Amino acid sequence: MMRKKSALHLDSRYATMIENAYFYSNPPEARQATRVKRPPMHEYIRKLLYKDLSKTTIERVLRQMRKLDWDNHEVSIVMSLYSLLDPSGRNALQQWISTSGI
Repeated sequence: MMRKKSALHLDSRYATMIENAYFYSNPPEARQATRVKRPPMHEYIRKLLYKDLSKTTIERVLRQMRKLDWDNHEVSIVMSLYSLLDPSGRNALQQWISTSGI
C-alpha cells in the first residue's frame, strides 16, 4: 500500500489517511521504558507529593507527612522534597541539611 501511495499522486489528506491506516495496523517498534525501582516508602512519599497534594488536600497530606518516621527515612523524604523545589528552594534546603547535620 505504501508503494502504491508513492506511485500515485494523491491529495495530501488521502496520503495521510493511508499513512495512518498503515501505521495503525503495523506500528513501529518502540522500546520499553525502564522503570526505576524505589523503596516502598519512597513510592508512598512520591504519591503524596505528586498525586495527592492539591489546594484542597494540603492538611491531609501534611498530616500524613508528619506521621512518617523521619529518623529512618530522612534521605528519601529529603530527596523527594528536593526534586520538587526550584533552584532557590534547593539552595535553602541544602543549607538546612548542612546545618542540621543530616
